[in-house]
Amino acid sequence: MIGVLSKKTYGFRLKAFKQKINFTFEVGNFTVKTVQNHKELKKALELRHNVFYKELLNKNRFLKLDIDSFDFIADHIIIIDNKTQNVVGTYRIIASSFSEKFYSETEFDISSIKLLKAEKLEIGRASVHKDYRNGVIIALLWKGIAYYAKTIDAKYVFGCSSIKTENLLEIVLAYKYLKQFENKMVFPLPDFRIKNFENYVKTLDNINIDVNSLKAFVPSLIQSYLKAGAMICGEPAFDKHFKCADFITLLDADNLNISFDRRFKS
Repeated sequence: MIGVLSKKTYGFRLKAFKQKINFTFEVGNFTVKTVQNHKELKKALELRHNVFYKELLNKNRFLKLDIDSFDFIADHIIIIDNKTQNVVGTYRIIASSFSEKFYSETEFDISSIKLLKAEKLEIGRASVHKDYRNGVIIALLWKGIAYYAKTIDAKYVFGCSSIKTENLLEIVLAYKYLKQFENKMVFPLPDFRIKNFENYVKTLDNINIDVNSLKAFVPSLIQSYLKAGAMICGEPAFDKHFKCADFITLLDADNLNISFDRRFKS
C-alpha cells in the first residue's frame, strides 16, 4: 500500500514539474537541453537509476527511478541521441535564484558557500549511459552547464563529487592528492564524518609518497573539475547509502582555465 501511494504521489509531482530555465541546442548528432516536461524528467531519472542503483549497487528501486525531493526544485540538463531519441546523459542543477536549499546540505555544512554573494549553481547526479562513456557526453553536459551559468549570470558552480569506494585507505590516498587543491570551506555533518579521518591522514603524511602517483585514486570526473580550476573544499563525507566518499568541489566561473574554455565552451 505504501508503495502504491508513493508511486501515485511521485507520479503527481512528476506531472507537476516545471522547468526554470529553457534552452535547446544541437551539437553533432546530439541535442543538449533542459528538461521541459515530466516525460523527459522521467527518462533522466530512469537513466540515473540505471547508473546509481543497477550498476553501482546491483539493485532496483520499486519505481526504477532515482528520485528525491530536490529533483522538483531543480532543472535537469539532458543529452539526447538524435538517432535513437534516448536520453544518454544528465546532470541536475539547483540554482540559488530558485532555491535556498541544496542537496549538499544533507551531508555537509556549506554555510560558507551559501554566504558567497553571487549567483550559485549546485550540480550533481551526473549520469552517462554505459554505451556512451567516451568523454563526449560529459563534455556536452558541461557545455550545457556553461550555457546555463551564462544565462543566469552565475559566478560559482559547486556540488558533491564522489569516489566510489568503501576502502578507507583508497579514500585517504585520494584526499592526500586532492589536498593540493584544497580550501577548507565546508565540513561533513556528524553522521557523515569518517571516524578518526584526520589521524589516518596524519599517519599517511609521515610516509614518503610521491603525491602525483596518487592521482590514480581520483575519478576522471573530479580530475576534469580540477582541470577547470576547481578547488576541493575540505575532507570528504561518507555516503553509506551509495557506498562512496563525497567531496565538495567549487569552481569560480570567472577563473576558468584555458583547457576548460577550449573543451567546453567552444
